[in-house]
Amino acid sequence: MHPPDDSTRFWIGREDGLVRCVEGDLGSLSLTHTDLNAVPAEEFELPEGTTVREMNEASGEVVPSDGLDDDM
Repeated sequence: MHPPDDSTRFWIGREDGLVRCVEGDLGSLSLTHTDLNAVPAEEFELPEGTTVREMNEASGEVVPSDGLDDDM
């Protein structure tokens, strides 16, 4: 494990905002993005009536996506 003050650098494409390269103490990783937008956005739509819930990272508690604390 590395001490918490280790740093990591990364490069982001100006036009698309995608990560191009990550560099840290363990080495570097270059990323190539291909076939962007090959899958239509409609493929990612949720079926009507689907409930989305987000996880609270600190406690693992499931909370509604609107942030309100209701019964699940």
